Amino acid sequence: MSESVLYGDITVVRPDRENRLTVTPHAWVAVKDGRIACVSTMESEARLVLEGRQYTLYRGDSRILLPAFANTHNHMAMTLLRNSADDLELQRWLFDVIFPREERLNAGIVAAGSRLAMAEMIRSGTGASADMYYFHEETVQAALEAGFRLNFSVDVKRPDPTGAPMPDSRILEDQLRRYARDPSGLLRVSMLVHSVYLYAEELYPQLADMAEALDCSVQVHIAETEKEVQECLARYGRSAA
Repeated sequence: MSESVLYGDITVVRPDRENRLTVTPHAWVAVKDGRIACVSTMESEARLVLEGRQYTLYRGDSRILLPAFANTHNHMAMTLLRNSADDLELQRWLFDVIFPREERLNAGIVAAGSRLAMAEMIRSGTGASADMYYFHEETVQAALEAGFRLNFSVDVKRPDPTGAPMPDSRILEDQLRRYARDPSGLLRVSMLVHSVYLYAEELYPQLADMAEALDCSVQVHIAETEKEVQECLARYGRSAA
């Protein structure tokens, strides 16, 4: 059984059914079996919900209770690469500093980096993230251990007989079967498309068709730098955004 909690005399900030922000001062919030069971301005009503249970009381004086934040784009394990030549522009930083380091990554390193990143996010009030990185199975396991909501992306490319990367829908289908209906309810699977500058033009129609057929969201870097935008305009006559 999950711990029961009572937040007393606290200011609650939450969206209503029309997604408008509402603020309730001097509220009492009862959490039972890991779920919010009561939000009331009456102490007796909230305590009644937890009657017969042991619970922890947190006083809310001068405090705010609000939904967890979401990090909408992440490379969690890269927290281990923090301060790696952070004074360079993106292209030099990626190709000259980060990519060579990432070639030496393994599952254990990514597992450690993901756990560290989640600990830092949870401490700052973030309870969900979209993640795009290597060894995603390790990040998934870390999220399940932490009770952390995760939208992770899957690389669906495999080399063909010539060594060229080609999309393989079986990779994505396998991950959707394995994770999309996980009983935790914490996981969501996306397709990984790193960027316009790293993927060959002929891959995009195939990847788009695959994502549509499998009803799968896509994570992609778009228009991060002026250089990327100008190269995209020169190559395709339009911006990626």
